[in-house]
Amino acid sequence: MAASKAVPRPDTDVFADPVAKIYMDLTDTIMANIASHFDVTDPKIGGADWQLSRLAEVGALNKQNVETILKMMPNATAITEAAIEQAALASLDYLEPSFAAAVKAGYLADAAYPVMSPRVVAVLQAYQQQARDMMNLVNTTMLNNAVASYQKVVAGTVSMVNASMSSEQTAKVLQLLNQKTAEVAVGVTSRRDALRQALKVLSDDGITGFVDKSGKRWNADAYVNMNIRTTCGNVATQAAFARNADYGNDLIWWPILANARPGCYPWQGKVCSTSNRSGFTTDLNDNKITIYPLNQTTFGEPAGIGGINCHHKPPNIFIAGLSVTRGELPPKKENADGYENTQVQRGLERKVRYAKREQMMAKASNDAAAAKAAGKRALDAERELKAFAFKEKLTLRDDRIAVY
Repeated sequence: MAASKAVPRPDTDVFADPVAKIYMDLTDTIMANIASHFDVTDPKIGGADWQLSRLAEVGALNKQNVETILKMMPNATAITEAAIEQAALASLDYLEPSFAAAVKAGYLADAAYPVMSPRVVAVLQAYQQQARDMMNLVNTTMLNNAVASYQKVVAGTVSMVNASMSSEQTAKVLQLLNQKTAEVAVGVTSRRDALRQALKVLSDDGITGFVDKSGKRWNADAYVNMNIRTTCGNVATQAAFARNADYGNDLIWWPILANARPGCYPWQGKVCSTSNRSGFTTDLNDNKITIYPLNQTTFGEPAGIGGINCHHKPPNIFIAGLSVTRGELPPKKENADGYENTQVQRGLERKVRYAKREQMMAKASNDAAAAKAAGKRALDAERELKAFAFKEKLTLRDDRIAVY
């Protein structure tokens, strides 16, 4: 049945956004912490004494990062649990008018429990615990990998300086005039460039070491962003399934959206059974409708319907004889082109963020020249993003390009 017009289908990303922002801020702050332990104006960059002094600061960096996480975590935990609860409640608010209308018309028996039934509460508690476990894992992994990233910057800088100095020896043999001046000028420039390059690699990679269930590797802020958005969508979907079961119904249908992923596209508008039965049903207009077992769709696959970052969550409820599916499936090529444009947009958004992050880290490492250059790249990348979004009629999201 069509949902009440007074209650629009919820966008679960709205509930996930505050959590994603906290972890984007946390990642940026930790990376700034790492960069603040380096100074590109130090003439000893890459030398043995420099290497030892940098490695001696690992403990101080770790303490700094622990304090950063402890400062942010109380808010993050409370906001995460609230986000998951809000996503579940929004899903139920959206669907409950359909159930009420079906009960009133005699198509369903009234549920034995109120909205927050034992089934719904179990779903909510399970996803909140899952989120707490995810946050604990992320925090521990970020701490460990921040140290590893810091050590890579030190090792990478030393490696590049040594490679540069060994190649310079041949030039120095041929350069007898003003040898001391040339050695100092070339040496300092190469040392600064080596540290800059090592910090840029860190800026581009982020705090890495996160792997999802499909084996894909993520950096910290992208992983949390993906995880919390998926979790809010999943709790909305499973709350819908649970409440549907409270009313003795097992049919749902997936909404039709623009720019759907390849794994979602063929299942849009389809009626599925959450108890995995097949057969046929009828809609409000007595049209014969095929029922697909949910376990024979792409549901449960990372890139499938209802999967990671899927926007088809929550699904709509289908009540035999009373519901109608709405929307028209766009042509496959048109949908594929639209989806590809959204992926290009995500790439351009990352380009802006990485340039801004690089600028932030350059400032933290006392590198005014690199900060200025990165700031220019950020502006150029943002112009490129806006031009592409305007051309393809895509919505711009400032929060996706912000470095807090």
